[in-house]
Amino acid sequence: SRPELPRLQEDTQYLDEFIKNNFPELYPILHKIVLNEPPKRWGVLTKFDAKKWHLGGHLTLIGDSAHGCYPFNGQAANCGMEDTVVLRDLIEKQLKDKKITIDSPSFNWEEIFCEFSKRKIDTDTMANYTKAPPVPGTKKEFELRKLIEFELIKQGIPSFFYVMNFTTLPFSKGMELSLDHEPLLSEIFDILNKKDRDVSADDVMIETTAAIARKRAKDKLTEMTKVATSPRDRFFGSSHDGISETAKLSSARPIL
Repeated sequence: SRPELPRLQEDTQYLDEFIKNNFPELYPILHKIVLNEPPKRWGVLTKFDAKKWHLGGHLTLIGDSAHGCYPFNGQAANCGMEDTVVLRDLIEKQLKDKKITIDSPSFNWEEIFCEFSKRKIDTDTMANYTKAPPVPGTKKEFELRKLIEFELIKQGIPSFFYVMNFTTLPFSKGMELSLDHEPLLSEIFDILNKKDRDVSADDVMIETTAAIARKRAKDKLTEMTKVATSPRDRFFGSSHDGISETAKLSSARPIL
């Protein structure tokens, strides 16, 4: 008989019995889930990451079979389509470079699949990025976040979302380029969201400019600290002994 959908969503005992009667082979696993989670509408939120994509020159995985993504950014189909373009380009390059046809004995599928597998660093980047669900908040908070995001982009600090959708950079390079974006956005959002008045575009621009300036000053200080880690090192140089350097300076002074 057909299940009663409302009861499946609300009645734990009913759902447990339904699974036991209709899916006995899965019951030992699903029974535990039913007992530990409210039986609302579950999303199948998982990602699949194949460690190796190809088997010699015989076959290769592409799309979700190689790098499944979470659904939050709608990128799984996009990555799959990019896979086909990359494979096509690799095939055409070998045909052109070797001046052969695809059914030629010297056509090397394994070489193509190995080169194609280098794309894994980019699809891994995307799959890991999609782990994070959308940031919860009110409509007003969402709009404020977007204002800050656009201002950061204008000032040369793009979000990964922007790089992903509006550039042709590989995902891994795009992630490197956008590493500073989210921490700065969170910092600026926390400041502006505490204001007891409506936030204007000018407010966003001023706070964004100030936050970027603070970040650059901090980075500069960190870089200086790497070069010289102590007051003595900064004065004498980290490769010298302070006492002997002082002696050299003393002996170089004219006797008065």
